[in-house]
Amino acid sequence: MLFSPNFTPKTLFYYLEDSALIVKGKVDNRDDKLQIVVDSIVPIDTKRTPQDMIHEIFIKNGTPKDRMEKVSELLKTHPGDHEITITIESGNNLKKITLPYKVDFTPELETQVEKTLQG
Repeated sequence: MLFSPNFTPKTLFYYLEDSALIVKGKVDNRDDKLQIVVDSIVPIDTKRTPQDMIHEIFIKNGTPKDRMEKVSELLKTHPGDHEITITIESGNNLKKITLPYKVDFTPELETQVEKTLQG
């Protein structure tokens, strides 16, 4: 790779081995060798979860502890790629907790969670 004169790196992230990047530039064929003359580089955040894979479970104030434990067990027994945020109502406050594990949050599981919370 060659860098064009107007390319200025904005972060060292570009230089980390195995980083996912979008490289924009031109392909150049010099001395029978293909090269990319880089105009810009944009890092790709591979850890970011797509919006359709993020779900929120709302737990109302006064929900019995045993129901919340059942929901926790349901989620843990369905490992997957969906990020789950639990929003717990406590008086006039809301507490949001993103689970440290990911879940296969299918419509069937969503229904099970809702029924469990309703009792």
